[in-house]
Amino acid sequence: MNESRQNYMDVILSETIHDVLFERRLRMNNFKDKQSSCLSEFDFLDSLENLKEENMKIGNFTLKKKDDIYYFTIPIFENYGNLFHIFTTRKTGYNDKELDLGVNTQTALNDVYMNYLKLCETFNIKQDSIILSDQVHKDNILIIDESFKSNNFLFKRKVKNADGLITNKKNLFLVTLYADCTPIYFFDPVKEVIALAHSGWKGTVKKIGEKTVLKMIKEFGCNPKDILVALGPSIGPESFEVKEDVKNFFEKIFNEKNFSFSNEIIKPGKNEKYLIDIWKTIEYTLINTGIRKEHILNSNIDTYKNTDLLFSYRKEKNTGRMAAIMAIIDN
Repeated sequence: MNESRQNYMDVILSETIHDVLFERRLRMNNFKDKQSSCLSEFDFLDSLENLKEENMKIGNFTLKKKDDIYYFTIPIFENYGNLFHIFTTRKTGYNDKELDLGVNTQTALNDVYMNYLKLCETFNIKQDSIILSDQVHKDNILIIDESFKSNNFLFKRKVKNADGLITNKKNLFLVTLYADCTPIYFFDPVKEVIALAHSGWKGTVKKIGEKTVLKMIKEFGCNPKDILVALGPSIGPESFEVKEDVKNFFEKIFNEKNFSFSNEIIKPGKNEKYLIDIWKTIEYTLINTGIRKEHILNSNIDTYKNTDLLFSYRKEKNTGRMAAIMAIIDN
């Protein structure tokens, strides 16, 4: 990195420290039911000493920084040298703006593109290796190979109408986008297969997580007992409030013979509304496919409650998007 670029990074990092990291203290709410506990209203560090630490646990994930980009990694994936994985935050994008990676947000596409370039530079990712999803809140899942590479990953995407991506090819960086929906990471270390699934409430009802596992089994011979799964930051069980029509969707689907747990995921809310636990719903459907319960790690980080660091469409409406990124790489 040249000197001027380094000075630019130093200025951004300094401003981030003063403007954000000293603003509040780290806090966590511990709920009686560990299954449904979620991180509430966390903030960053309260001293420069702590800032210089490489890792900080937030919920069940690890918050890290590289240059001035803050991102999460997943403990159950950390020991695999052939796996690249991150979940981005809103800190910090091109020209000290927010790190919005969304393609249909209020941020100009040129600025989004510059955010991607900054991300690629920071993490040494080749632009033509980025495979960006085209999410439509359905259950379409694609097998990704080199034919999906593009010389312009943002403006000439080759993925169309897909909320799930699977590959066993090296150095293809799968990217899915979020601002409350649940990112589901899959990794089979035996077959060396990865997948990402974008699971909003519609995708959850369509069981996109389950269908991703079944496709990994069918296409690559994966054993579900080998697959490690992580649920990234998303709207939590105390924040996802819905009206009766959505509640009825969940009751209809998850009162089936193999999914009779709607009474565990739907709770009464306020003003004749209901609270739905998307996290627990996804976990149950994954276990139903043969995924081991102990192989599922939920971040327990609620995007709705933590907009200092994370985007939340439900809370903010016009907001950016974070990215789940995953790749099989050379050791």
